[in-house]
Amino acid sequence: MATAETTPRWTGGETRRKKGVMQKEKRKEKKKKPTLSGSHPRQTSCKRKPHVT
Repeated sequence: MATAETTPRWTGGETRRKKGVMQKEKRKEKKKKPTLSGSHPRQTSCKRKPHVT
């Protein structure tokens, strides 16, 4: 696995996987930020449901 990191030239598949993992991590970080400030909107959504009922 470490070799794939050092030589991602002949390990296209591994590099692709690494890219996906990096993108996933980036997405998680991006999602984490809105989630932090999204806590309020999320609560509103939860409150909205009972409000409708």
